[in-house]
Amino acid sequence: MKRKKANPNECFQCGKPVGADQPGSIRWDFSDVVYCDRACWDARREEGERTRLWMTAVHEAGHCLGARLGNRRITKATIEPSKKFDGCVHSEHDISKPVFSTYVIEEWLLGHAAEVEFGFTGGIGHDWDYDHVVEMLKAPIKSAKSKAWSERTGIWGKVGKHKHAPYSTWDINPRWGYGTDGKTVNYVKDWRKSVRVTKPEWKPEFDKYVRKARRLAKKYRAWIECVANLLLEKRTLSDKNIPRL
Repeated sequence: MKRKKANPNECFQCGKPVGADQPGSIRWDFSDVVYCDRACWDARREEGERTRLWMTAVHEAGHCLGARLGNRRITKATIEPSKKFDGCVHSEHDISKPVFSTYVIEEWLLGHAAEVEFGFTGGIGHDWDYDHVVEMLKAPIKSAKSKAWSERTGIWGKVGKHKHAPYSTWDINPRWGYGTDGKTVNYVKDWRKSVRVTKPEWKPEFDKYVRKARRLAKKYRAWIECVANLLLEKRTLSDKNIPRL
């Protein structure tokens, strides 16, 4: 959404000329934003709140789309704010339907993708979504590196009689040893260094999923708009209130 440019001589809400010393006008230091009176200022606040709610509704509708594509049951979709989020979508696998695991990542990315599709800047909680996806992409790479480290060092984590590649430093025992050169080796530091996942290892896959989410948001734009309008009307929806694809 293109941001309106402020003019220090015009009301930011109604566009009427505002003199520098006009009685009742509202100005802020170091800013070109000015309102001709309190009514325009209140109207702008209300308009901003409506825009924020609509952007939140679009974002959560995008998450709903991901859940529908993945055959997941939506237990709750809401735009009621909490301590952490302006809205959220909770979903779970519907045991009566096949699992479409390929859409798990898209469910997280479609919130921001829906915002972009509707022309917003994408400021509603997508950092949290993106961070979660990055960790999902890093996990299998880290697991493979951990397994390679165990095969090299002979150190494995254990659960009962079953051994596994270390999940964390707590699984590393012994924590110290000696290398082939006779020098002391800190296995904890060595493991941390060995399982470190660099950006070039996960970023290309991440970008691929982002592009796919954008394509899905474009394809299902009408459905996203429908669900967003329902969220604006009801504020909170359950699975039965959300249309099928």
